[in-house]
Amino acid sequence: MKMLNKSTLIASLVIGSVLSGTVTYAQSKSKGKSDIPKGFTASPNNLVYKLVRTTKSARPVQMSDVLSFRAQYFITKSNQDSLLFDSKVNPGGVVTLQLSAPTYKGDLMEGLAMMHQGDSATFLVPADSFFIKTVQLDHLPPFIQSGEKIRFEIGLVEINTLEEMQKKQAVLDSISQIEMKTQNEKEMQVLLAKMAEKGDNQTPEQSGLIIIQRQKGNGVKPVAGQKVSVHYTGTLLDGTVFDSSVQRNEPIAFTLGEGQVIKGWDEGIAAIEVGGKATLMIPSWLAYGARAMGPIPANSSLMFEVELVKID
Repeated sequence: MKMLNKSTLIASLVIGSVLSGTVTYAQSKSKGKSDIPKGFTASPNNLVYKLVRTTKSARPVQMSDVLSFRAQYFITKSNQDSLLFDSKVNPGGVVTLQLSAPTYKGDLMEGLAMMHQGDSATFLVPADSFFIKTVQLDHLPPFIQSGEKIRFEIGLVEINTLEEMQKKQAVLDSISQIEMKTQNEKEMQVLLAKMAEKGDNQTPEQSGLIIIQRQKGNGVKPVAGQKVSVHYTGTLLDGTVFDSSVQRNEPIAFTLGEGQVIKGWDEGIAAIEVGGKATLMIPSWLAYGARAMGPIPANSSLMFEVELVKID
């Protein structure tokens, strides 16, 4: 669980995330308090809030605690809500941030500091201050008018000290590393079995890349920083062709060692002589990893038949 600071959090969740909503939000106003909707209270620092559910015997929030909470943010237009963000899109359905001191009147940080674990509340935050001071925009977005308020629906799920969160994160990282190591070992077993199936016997490089030389070249190998031209045909382990410069009759050109291609290529092409041909068997961590890339599924090992055409 990645912890975000306030500015990064809010900016990443709001900008470019406007969705239409249909919930009516009636701003019934109490006489003499025209800016405070019915049922709400204003703090000394002008944060307008309503505690929907609170358990004062539960763990209270302390400054610098790391909070995990469910959140929805709305702006109200013509008595209808427009949803700016819903934490359901996040892993675990929550937002995680470290509580900091309020930096302006009506700052959401003041509201979060009022809560206990398990509480839920509604906060009305000045849109001007939110977008200019928190999100740090130069001006208000076109869909926001000066003087409007953003409504935050917050459900506080968990409170941790920074030390507690760091310990939990260390455990999660350890579990992730073990799972990754297990997955990588399984993937290498599949690659080795595929190699044996083709009648080849080549020891993998330390990185996990398997380079099977098919044809010697002129003895000259490229080095990092040189531009190379390569013909290739790429397949999944089941033989499905996903790309081929041979079919296009146009080799690919790139600068070796500068990350312009996948890691397995930067390493593999450097081991081939000009005019040489090889099979590169590339595990997913040297290819596209957990990302799906067009016809290539996530966590895919790849095979390439390559020929180093020339060095420029």
